[in-house]
Amino acid sequence: MRRLIILLILVSVAFGPGQTGHRTIAKIAEDNLTRKARKAVRAILGHTDLAAVSTWADEIKSDPDWDHAYNWHWVTIPYGEVYSPERSNGKAGVKIEEFIKVLKTGEASLEEQAVALKFLIHLVADIHTPLHVGNGTDRGANDVPVTWFGDSTNLHEVWDIHLIEYKRMSYTEWVHMLQRTYTPEQMAELQEFEGIEDILVESQSYHPSIYDIGDGELSYRYVYEHQEIVEHFLLAAGLRLAAILNDIYQ
Repeated sequence: MRRLIILLILVSVAFGPGQTGHRTIAKIAEDNLTRKARKAVRAILGHTDLAAVSTWADEIKSDPDWDHAYNWHWVTIPYGEVYSPERSNGKAGVKIEEFIKVLKTGEASLEEQAVALKFLIHLVADIHTPLHVGNGTDRGANDVPVTWFGDSTNLHEVWDIHLIEYKRMSYTEWVHMLQRTYTPEQMAELQEFEGIEDILVESQSYHPSIYDIGDGELSYRYVYEHQEIVEHFLLAAGLRLAAILNDIYQ
């Protein structure tokens, strides 16, 4: 029985916490779809919701058939340079544009459109998470060791998981809080962006603050100083994903 409890804890740690951010973003997007976009998405995904499929692109990492997709979840832009799809080690920007095209044309099979849609939902969230837009030197801060309230981790994991999980809210609670905190005018402004490169530049603009880690022992102060960024990228990602889908299915 003790071994079973330990196993369940390990499974929860490995697959549970990181889902909250993706589901929050996907639910915000779904709440802001036009009727036409909602109908088109349902025709592709069936009777499920965006939150339920938002983590699929991570879940398939254990499937050898998807090994080729390992670098679709991030991009790299060396500091002082502009984004170049050809030079980036990560392909998130390229794949987002590709999946948008697949869905816009509507010529692919229903299965191919479902794959494109699930990846699009996931990758738009990824590029809003600031350390998925790396500088090309530290694997998106995976190589930056820190402690989080005394526990060893790395800076990338802090931003993917710990800052979001700190509030101990479900994704539906996050959605409710964010959409009640920001005004309609602020939410409309967040949806104004020229293209994917705008999002990449914005994400990387947070790096100076994110990398300001002092002795690397992160706790309450780091949470306080960065919670506004966390809330911003969760809401912005959801609203911009909605804008992208609404444009595809206009």
